Amino acid sequence: MKIRKSRLILICMVITVVLSNLVSALEITDPENDVDHIIKDPYSIEPVSSKPNLDVTKVTCSIDGGVVTLSLTVKGEIEDDSSITYYVEYECSDASYQFTYTNGNLNSKSSSIAGGEATMVDTATGHSIDPANTITATFNVVGTGETDGEVYGYAGEDFPLGVDEYWMDTTVVDDGGPPDGGGQGTNDGGNTDGSGTPGFEAIAVIGTLGIALIILRRKRK
Repeated sequence: MKIRKSRLILICMVITVVLSNLVSALEITDPENDVDHIIKDPYSIEPVSSKPNLDVTKVTCSIDGGVVTLSLTVKGEIEDDSSITYYVEYECSDASYQFTYTNGNLNSKSSSIAGGEATMVDTATGHSIDPANTITATFNVVGTGETDGEVYGYAGEDFPLGVDEYWMDTTVVDDGGPPDGGGQGTNDGGNTDGSGTPGFEAIAVIGTLGIALIILRRKRK
C-alpha cells in the first residue's frame, strides 16, 4: 500500500511540474514558388518563383510562460525595403497579437478581447531577424494565454509608382480568414488551418510519467 501511495504522489507531482512548464505552439506552412504576381489593368494573376524574399514558407506562434513569440519565414531572405511588408497575426478567443515589418521598422500591438471589444494593451517587447530568412517578434501575454486561435501571415511588395502591379504570398485560414495568396497552407501538427493546440504536450507528459514509473519499479526491486 505504501508503494502504491508513493507512486500516486510522484505521478501527481510530475504531472503538475510538466503541465506548468509546457510550451504551446502553432505552425502553418506554405508551399514554395507560389508568390502571386498581380497586374491590375488588364487584370491578371499568376504564381512566380522570382520573389524568394516574399515566398512565405512558415508562420508560427508559440506561448511559453508569459511570452508570446510570432515569426514568419520566407524562402529567400527578409528584405529591408519601403515597398515590402511582412505581416503576422495570431488571434484567439480573448486576445490578439500582430506585427508589420517594413524597411527595418516594426509596428506591433497586442489586444485584449472582452465582450467582442478589443482594447490595445501593449506592443512587441522586441524583434529580430535571425536567421536571415525569419522575422520574429515577442510580446507579453495578454488575456489567459490560450492557443485555441489561428495564426496567419503574408509578405507583399507594392507596385512601383505609376505601375499597376504587385506581388503577394499569404498563408491560408479556412474559417473566415484572409484569402489565399497562391499557396495551400498546412500545419505540421495536424491542423490544416493553422489553428488549435498541437499534441506534443501530451507526448511530453506521457514520456515523463513513463520515466517516473521506471524509477519506481527499480526502487521496488
